[in-house]
Amino acid sequence: MGTLEMLSPGVRVSNALVSYVTYLWKTIWPRYLAVFYPHPAETIPPSYVLLAVILLFSISYLVFCNSMRRPYLLVGWLWYLGTLVPVIGLVQVGGQAMADRYTYIPLIGIFIMVAWGLPDTVAALCHNTRYRISYLAPLVACLALLAFTICSYIQVGYWKNSFTLFRRALSVVESDVAHNNLGLVLQERGKIDQAIKHYAAALAIHPASVEAQGNLANAMSSTGRIEDAIAGYEAILEFRPDDHKAHNNLANALMKIGKVDEAIQHYYKAIGLNPSDPVVHYNLSTALVAKKEYKKAWEEICIARRYGFQGDPAYVKRVEQAAKLRP
Repeated sequence: MGTLEMLSPGVRVSNALVSYVTYLWKTIWPRYLAVFYPHPAETIPPSYVLLAVILLFSISYLVFCNSMRRPYLLVGWLWYLGTLVPVIGLVQVGGQAMADRYTYIPLIGIFIMVAWGLPDTVAALCHNTRYRISYLAPLVACLALLAFTICSYIQVGYWKNSFTLFRRALSVVESDVAHNNLGLVLQERGKIDQAIKHYAAALAIHPASVEAQGNLANAMSSTGRIEDAIAGYEAILEFRPDDHKAHNNLANALMKIGKVDEAIQHYYKAIGLNPSDPVVHYNLSTALVAKKEYKKAWEEICIARRYGFQGDPAYVKRVEQAAKLRP
């Protein structure tokens, strides 16, 4: 998939039309909900777009035809269509095709249509049929509430923690975001090998994902696969040469294999990009100590402490003493 900033207006409009209908369907049948829905970009089937246009036009036609007798239909439908416009994806923000949270306000319009439409419908049926069915309305309402309560209970279970949330997201739709975040959760739990598989899966879906590449490189570094980690950090810098964290992490990896001079170069590049990061100053001090440049190392420690990073007290004291004895 190309970068989202390059999505054509036609793709954005197509996704918007399909999203309008998808939101309606998920409101009626809230089964396959996920924290993240990846943008399909140019892969949206034309048939989906055509069906969305037909459905939206049909609903709009029926609403306008009944707007005089049932004005709440027009109010609710225009509310739904209008309040979704800022978040429907005509101006793309992020990598998602849609997001359930965007419907909190727009669905008020649909609920207006239902709240006023159901009583009118029940009243009309009672008036036009031989059998009075008004006694069924409370029963139907209770059954509907029970069904939505069960659905809500199930959905809340998926939000128990980050692991269940992103595992559920992957069961609904494959996405680099879900794989990457599930990998982070697994890594925090010490399951590095499983985390690496999810980072790799994220990169297979979106090779330009700097976040997944960085997490994969960090995981490689933590398991001693330093050369693979270095390759990962270098790949990040190809996409984003001004990423100071990537320079810092690359320098850390280079330090582990004894390439101190190269590490120092990347520490200085990181500082040039973000002079107020105390961790980089502190890390640079360790490289300078390895070069026996204690005075410069102490200066970097002082800068790190000025920004609130204290570091290892024993190490700091040792460098301070060395700087005084061997400037």
